[in-house]
Amino acid sequence: MITDAAQARLDNFLFTAPEAAVQIPRQALLLNDNLLERVPKLDGFFSLYLPRVAGIVIRLSKQTNSSADGLLDFLGVSQVNRPDKPWEWNARTNPLPLATLVPRGVFLDATNTLSALFSAQFNPRTLVFLPVEAAAQIQLSGVGRGQILTSRVGAHRIEATVKTDQPMMLTLAQAHYPGWRATVDDRPVPLWTANYAFQALQVPAGQHEVRVVFRSDSFHIGAILTLISLLTLIAFAVVCRRAESRCRVSQNSLL
Repeated sequence: MITDAAQARLDNFLFTAPEAAVQIPRQALLLNDNLLERVPKLDGFFSLYLPRVAGIVIRLSKQTNSSADGLLDFLGVSQVNRPDKPWEWNARTNPLPLATLVPRGVFLDATNTLSALFSAQFNPRTLVFLPVEAAAQIQLSGVGRGQILTSRVGAHRIEATVKTDQPMMLTLAQAHYPGWRATVDDRPVPLWTANYAFQALQVPAGQHEVRVVFRSDSFHIGAILTLISLLTLIAFAVVCRRAESRCRVSQNSLL
């Protein structure tokens, strides 16, 4: 993660050599230089900035203390650059993977959830913040134990084999957005907004196959309408060409 102070330092840095003007921004993963190194960044570069996620990233970049360590762990942040030397990085020891099993859920509105995420008491290994409306559908003991046996992550799909002794929440540190759907053993289950802007679903006790897949209904509807429009235009062009040919034949016969 690039902090706001490190970014300001880079923006005002006076390069004394052409080599430094190339090497230092690249080492600091400035803008899209992270793509050259194949290193993911928390904020990405020209990515889809969803309002809630963007708000969290901006607020995190301005943090000057360790109160948000739990949130950084949840987001999988493994390196934070030094404010005085943005091209050097400090390693973090406890980042979590994309998917994590959590035994306890706390139901809060969005405003209180955002405040709680930046609290030093937030531990993403033991609890997840869920919307108030989820309370009627989620039952957790708070003491469940489980493990993710395997996981596979793709561009539009996350798959995991999980095993738990009691119902637990599987949290996903990716932005929640319409079109994502979840199944447990091929049966649809609710996919909740979790930790203010991310995702979670409940898994029952036992061993289960979990899939979270992105399917955009609006995209498919648009694709179908586009195909229908294209076929209509092709049919119209064929009809017009045949009519033009018949007209020419008629004119030639008259001559």
